[in-house]
Amino acid sequence: MKRVTSPKANSSKRPKKSQEPQKVPTIDSVHEALDFLESATKTRSLPVQLSVNLIQRTARSEGLPGDILIKLIAVIGRKKFSEAVCRRLIRSLLPFDVVPVIAVLKTISWMGVGNISIALQVGIYYADLMRWIVAVYDHIDKKDDLHSIYGIIFHYIECDIIFGGCYDCWDTKDADASLTIFRQIYLSPFACHLLYLLTRKEDVLPFRVRRVIALQSKVGAQPYLTGLLTLYKTYRPDLVTVQPKQKQKFFRSLGGWDSLIKEVKSRTLHILTPSVPEIQYTMVHQEEDFVRPEIQYQSVLGKSGIKTFQELQSLLENLKPPNGILSVLRSPVRRIILSSCTDRTLLVRMKFLLRVLLFDEPFHFAEGKKRRGRHILRTLTDVTEELQEGIPEVESFLIHYLQVWNGLQWRSSVLTLISRWPLRPFVELKEFVLKPLHKLLCSSSLEFQCSILECLTQLCKNWAVVELPRYKQTKMRQEINVNDSVPVISSVFDQEVEELDAEECLMELAAYIGHICITALMLNPTSPPLLIYHILRFYHMTVDFYYTHDTTLLALPSAPVVYSCLFSTNVFCLSEICRLITRYRGMIQLLKQRIGVQLQRHIDELNNYILDISNTIWLNKAFKPESESVLFKVPIPVSISHSIDNPSETFLLLYHPALTAMTQNFLKKAGDRVQHPHQVISDRAVRNAYLQYLSSHYMSGITGFLQTFIKMS
Repeated sequence: MKRVTSPKANSSKRPKKSQEPQKVPTIDSVHEALDFLESATKTRSLPVQLSVNLIQRTARSEGLPGDILIKLIAVIGRKKFSEAVCRRLIRSLLPFDVVPVIAVLKTISWMGVGNISIALQVGIYYADLMRWIVAVYDHIDKKDDLHSIYGIIFHYIECDIIFGGCYDCWDTKDADASLTIFRQIYLSPFACHLLYLLTRKEDVLPFRVRRVIALQSKVGAQPYLTGLLTLYKTYRPDLVTVQPKQKQKFFRSLGGWDSLIKEVKSRTLHILTPSVPEIQYTMVHQEEDFVRPEIQYQSVLGKSGIKTFQELQSLLENLKPPNGILSVLRSPVRRIILSSCTDRTLLVRMKFLLRVLLFDEPFHFAEGKKRRGRHILRTLTDVTEELQEGIPEVESFLIHYLQVWNGLQWRSSVLTLISRWPLRPFVELKEFVLKPLHKLLCSSSLEFQCSILECLTQLCKNWAVVELPRYKQTKMRQEINVNDSVPVISSVFDQEVEELDAEECLMELAAYIGHICITALMLNPTSPPLLIYHILRFYHMTVDFYYTHDTTLLALPSAPVVYSCLFSTNVFCLSEICRLITRYRGMIQLLKQRIGVQLQRHIDELNNYILDISNTIWLNKAFKPESESVLFKVPIPVSISHSIDNPSETFLLLYHPALTAMTQNFLKKAGDRVQHPHQVISDRAVRNAYLQYLSSHYMSGITGFLQTFIKMS
């Protein structure tokens, strides 16, 4: 019997129609690839792979512009493609020039969205995206906008991962343990690294310090938490007590991001800066600066082709300095060429490289870079001393660095750079330089206090001797348009002269240094000779300004300084204060011949000092109420009269504690010629012999004072 088959069964045996091959769209640019990824409905197709390949290839070869980065981050943030595709797209976030801050803000905002898969949110965002933000931090255009969400980023160091309704993927018994593991592995290290880069002094608040310490107590002393606490301690030592290990590496590597970015930048550098192709973007992160490359020059500079110095000077523009800025500044010959060359392109290039060196490489905070930091600062110190002026980029660096300087690290170099601070309004100098130094002065040792006084003394000298004449001549040159052939003390950096009262700024600086001297004496009640030496050295220098540079700086020592030296037990202090008062008297005598100089206040003050010193060491009128002296009307040494029978003779030249040993030696040598010590005052021959004896022992300050102000019969 013939079997009857159903139509359905017959249809299954019919041959299938041949399907037409799928047409693959042509994708020629990154813009077309991004547009296709945004509109793609199938996440696993050949066009998707071609688009991802094109984006990745373009990013590796030349980098992606800012607008492309923003679109690419939007594509990554949507729940659309597989984890492997998203990872490839993330690794393609290599910037061509700068990274728009909106791209970073969108990246952080996507982290809080719950529509991303668990694997993507944990494995990519907390590892790759946060690491990418840290890697491109130096290339972000507006860091202030990123800093505005500091509190949100701080939340990520301990926040729980948002699952977005995907709890079914996890075993509920191990969910809490998994969260802790992922938080430690993916989130905290890179969040702490980003916070480390963003932190400012105003960001260090007590509640944030407590949260970091609490997290550290849970997960242990992790390096990234210790690094963040160390930075917090730098800004607010009163809130943090943690002591980090020396030479500890705080943060993890960036997983190859830094090398990828450097590689792309090295390819695109000639496009960004065609006028100075020698600049290496990655210069500050390498060690080539320690290698001294040879100066490259053209054959026209051969020895046989140069016969005069003028020819050499005219051919300096042909020199091509090496890429490493430290290699240029370390060589005295290259420094001379740099300061003598009329081509301002070299100067602009040097300023740019210095800014990159000082601000893109925070060597003062980095661990294990003390040798490099010392090398950089010593080189800059040599340059400023040779040029006799401060470098603008170094000035900007010191403004930031002095706010966190502990007074110990690279003390000599930092103080030398401060002493070459350019002439600025005193308000700016006080805010950015003098206030940080004053804080360190009040909590430091005697040696450091003397170092600060020496630094400020050299700063005052630099202003009076170099900066003030340079300011006057440059101002005159700008006002009357003097010919360039007129010799002036010009600046290498050709900065615009700021309108200010230069002499008034100098007077305010001298007055502030006098205030520093009083503060140092209050911190050291015993008035150590080392401190007195540095104080008197400053006041002697103000007198030298008038005699050697014709700069009038009337800065008489304050009363605590004069009387500390007068009653000191050190003979040097007594002699030097007498010599200083004598020198001031000679300067004021010369200034009285000038018209328009107001001297009455200084004359009255100087006369008081002369009268007090004369009454004390020669006239036997110390501590007497009827004396015309100003000092002894103030009850400073009142207690002396109760413990000493004749206090007025205590500080006479014969019995002064500072001269007791010298007087005894003189009387022993005099022998029978001196029957009583008072013969030194009453007997003219003995007095002259005694004064000559003091002069032979380098006490000419005392003898000069007596010969100037005491009429001896």
